[in-house]
Amino acid sequence: MLFLMHLLVQKEKLQTRQLSHAGREFLLIIAEGFWPRFFGWRLAGLFEHPNPLIFIPRCRAVQQWLDCSSLAVFFIDAHGRVQAQNTMGFGQFRYCWQAYGVIEGPVQQMELIRLLLSNKKICYR
Repeated sequence: MLFLMHLLVQKEKLQTRQLSHAGREFLLIIAEGFWPRFFGWRLAGLFEHPNPLIFIPRCRAVQQWLDCSSLAVFFIDAHGRVQAQNTMGFGQFRYCWQAYGVIEGPVQQMELIRLLLSNKKICYR
C-alpha cells in the first residue's frame, strides 16, 4: 500500500504548514486532489515528522478503512474554529454538515490538537 501511495501522491506537490503550541511543533499536511484525499491519514507516513496532522479542505465526512489506527477527527469551519470533534477507529464513519474541512491526527494527542486549534486563528480558504 505504501508503494502505491508513493506512486500516486507526489510528496513535493503537497502543501504543508508548520504550527506550534506548548513547545510542540506540528506539521499540517494539506490534502488537495483525489489521491491525497483518498489516502488521508496515511499521508503522514510520507513525512518524517513526530507530530503530523492532515487537513482535508472542502470535506464534511470521513471514513476509516485503510488503516487500523484510531484517529482524532476535528471538523472545522473556514476560519479554523472547531465545529465538532470525535474519535474514529477502523470501519467507522464521521460527518458534520456545517464543516468546511477536517483535521485528522493521532487520538493520543487529541487534547493537545484541540488546544492548538482553539489558540490558533488559522484561515483555511
